[in-house]
Amino acid sequence: MSKIRAFLSRFRVLLPEKQSLLGGSAISFGFIVAGYGLKYLFALFVTRNYGASSMGAFSIAFTVILIAVSIGRMGVDQTLLRYVSGYVKTKDVDQIFPVVRIGYRIAIFSGITLSLILFYCSDWLASSVFHIRAMSDTFRWSSAAILPFVIIWLNSESLRAVEHFRPYLFLQYLSIFLLACLGLLVLGPFSPGIYLKPIMAFVSGVFATAVISLLLLKKFVLDKYPSVKTKPEVSTGHFLRTSYPMMIAGSIVLLMGWIDVLMLGMFRPVSEVGVYSIVMKVATLGVMPAWAVNTIVVPKIAQLFQSGDRSGLRHFLMKSTRLFVWVSFPGFLVLMIAGIPILRMFGPEFPSGITALRILLVAQFIPALTGSIGNILKMTDLQDNLQQYMLAAVIMNVGLNLLLIPRFGIEGAAIASVVATILWNLMSVRKFWKKFGYSTLISPWRLENR
Repeated sequence: MSKIRAFLSRFRVLLPEKQSLLGGSAISFGFIVAGYGLKYLFALFVTRNYGASSMGAFSIAFTVILIAVSIGRMGVDQTLLRYVSGYVKTKDVDQIFPVVRIGYRIAIFSGITLSLILFYCSDWLASSVFHIRAMSDTFRWSSAAILPFVIIWLNSESLRAVEHFRPYLFLQYLSIFLLACLGLLVLGPFSPGIYLKPIMAFVSGVFATAVISLLLLKKFVLDKYPSVKTKPEVSTGHFLRTSYPMMIAGSIVLLMGWIDVLMLGMFRPVSEVGVYSIVMKVATLGVMPAWAVNTIVVPKIAQLFQSGDRSGLRHFLMKSTRLFVWVSFPGFLVLMIAGIPILRMFGPEFPSGITALRILLVAQFIPALTGSIGNILKMTDLQDNLQQYMLAAVIMNVGLNLLLIPRFGIEGAAIASVVATILWNLMSVRKFWKKFGYSTLISPWRLENR
């Protein structure tokens, strides 16, 4: 305890912005805890009432939606965060509306296209890829969620860029599953099928949240920074050249997190997919505080880099990395010890996932040790390199999944995730060190990166 007190005392000296960073992170953490509470409530309702197979079918459909949305966003959300944050920092606010308009045109076109593709490929996915014919209607319902989900991402990141964090957090963590839980209650007396109920509830939550996000965007961005006859500094072509690598990197990050679910769905019973999806949810409990810190840290990194403040960037990254480690370790330790009773809450089938949970906890903790290096590279003009590293990691992940899942099931999927996560994190840290001359992989006990 004395060492911890000594570290916190030194940390306070190093962190003159501690009130905004730690205070903002506390608010973010509250939203994230509430949001994940709703996700777990949704999962508990599904697993307790419909079983692991229903949860597995929902997880497969949810993963397909996430991948389609990641492609449909075209990296526009992260590009808006980067540009709009920079315009706010430099007071060049006349450029905000033009750049948001460019982003919307790109994302709406791609979102509609992907919705149509998924709708017409529903039967093929259900019968030929996942071998569950009953999921055809599940995929058709999933296609309806893509465009509104893309709109939610664009609007929420625009809100974060102008530092309206509470509306951002509400859209990102609370709204969809709050409304989806209500949807499950409404659908309870009806019988559309155990595979359909969860996805129908989820899609209804996405549509309602998209409407809310448009209202919030109008209030906090469009009304505050109205349209003016200003020629955009960023052309559509330049915007796409910036956003495309971010889309690739974001899609690959998503695949890193969810490829296990898809490949388990191809090679193992759908009930195992359900168990693994719950294991993944429980594993994320340990890193929720780090996600809260991230919501505040990422725009700050973008602002410091865009303004050319390299000394301030280094100082800020050193502090934020130590904070990531400190807020992540307690949850990591608790879940390592108490994983079985937590899994048992979801039903008698789920404690079988304890080994996979402990393996995934290691994978979740690694990004904290590197200072959330993926976000750092995206905000410092190294998104092309991140894309390459993530692609290499996904290829390794797929190869290991093909090798390990048929033999070891969910434990094999978890091992593949850990190995791939270590690979891309170490490659990213090395690249950042080569460009900037220092590493984000630092000891949380040290005041300076020696």
